[in-house]
Amino acid sequence: MKTLGLFFCLLLLAPASWARLDSAERAQDWEDQKQDKLLRDLEKEGFSRGSMVALLSDSSVKFYPYIYQKFEAARKRKDDPYKPFFTEKSIGLGKDFIRQNQALLAEVEAKFGVEKEILVALLRIESCFGENQGSYQVFGVFVSLVRYGEARVGWATKELIAFLKMCCQQNWDPLAINSSYAGALGIPQFMPTSYWELAVDGDGDKKIDLFNLKDAVHSMANFLAKRGWQRDQQGSLRAYNRDSLFVSAIERYAQKMKE
Repeated sequence: MKTLGLFFCLLLLAPASWARLDSAERAQDWEDQKQDKLLRDLEKEGFSRGSMVALLSDSSVKFYPYIYQKFEAARKRKDDPYKPFFTEKSIGLGKDFIRQNQALLAEVEAKFGVEKEILVALLRIESCFGENQGSYQVFGVFVSLVRYGEARVGWATKELIAFLKMCCQQNWDPLAINSSYAGALGIPQFMPTSYWELAVDGDGDKKIDLFNLKDAVHSMANFLAKRGWQRDQQGSLRAYNRDSLFVSAIERYAQKMKE
């Protein structure tokens, strides 16, 4: 994973005069009002306006003009997108994961009270145990949601700010991290705000890394526990993903692994 280290954080918080003049010129294809509102929101969080203009103008930023259509298509779908997860081979992957990670799953189950089968179902359906973490640029997703629509602008701005703070903490290049089309990232497919609220260190190295399996599994269990797993299991799963088909798929996959 590409990193920029301390330099990136210094750049984000640097005086506006650090930004190159041509960056501002290349940013003018934005609607001035939308860009200005985003920049003001970023400034309130301590980011340099000039440095943010430079970042937004970088040629590596990926804009997705169709991003709102992706959300709308998911909302209107009539088929079951989770059907492919219930083949014999797919269920076998979950059972294999349990056999290969018994100690980790037992530890997490004892600590958080969340069934190992539920956690493995989440891992399988969210990212295929980390193998499919998305192909969209996280930064580009949230900036595109601000640029091309209205309905999710406030939410996207909040997630963008949380993501940029993650980049500082993790020493990431913000243009080098991929996600789902919704901006969920890492093995557990957490939103950036969920990282700050619910992610935990699972391997004892005093760091939280959503691309690390132990941290990911502990974080997923902590998410469900903090969202009321003990009193309302379905409710905690809906907090992870509001799609009723998703909740049903998680429960069904978990049950299949017990058979």
